Amino acid sequence: MAYTAQVHEMVERRAAKKLTKDITASWKGPVWYVSHLVAPNPHSLTTPVRLVWNSSQKFKGLSMNDLLLKGPDVLNPIRAVLLRFRGGVHAALGDIKKIYNSVWLEDLEMHLHRFLWRDTEEGEIEEYAITRVNIGDRPAGCIAQLAMRETAKLPMFAHLEEERRILDEDAYVIQSYAHRCCQ
Repeated sequence: MAYTAQVHEMVERRAAKKLTKDITASWKGPVWYVSHLVAPNPHSLTTPVRLVWNSSQKFKGLSMNDLLLKGPDVLNPIRAVLLRFRGGVHAALGDIKKIYNSVWLEDLEMHLHRFLWRDTEEGEIEEYAITRVNIGDRPAGCIAQLAMRETAKLPMFAHLEEERRILDEDAYVIQSYAHRCCQ
């Protein structure tokens, strides 16, 4: 029941979508299916289980993560961040909710993130696709960092000079265990 609720929640947030027969029939590009499983999340009352997408699962000796580049190391050096932190008066700690699911995938990438789902054991198996960056993908950390920095550069935030500098130079993102284990 909680597993089904999580899939439905992803569709409601538009982080995944059900693929129609027309979409799957008309797509002429490559296709990849990502396996998924449920992981208990005992520390959360609102999300009792998490969906885990395994982009490292092998099929015929190859996984999607084998094909993806990790991307450049865009993390700020932790020592420099900590030294500047200790020299300041204020500090902030935050959690950007579902940051990985904030970046849209292009159609090609979406079809490389298909998955199968049915709501009940008797139900028909249907095709879905993840439409946002998947935390289990090798470049997800790099993409999330760059998305945060690029968002800070938007014209609507131009007046927030110090805040933009902090996001660019003093922010440090700690990747979750789920992301590290799927690399």
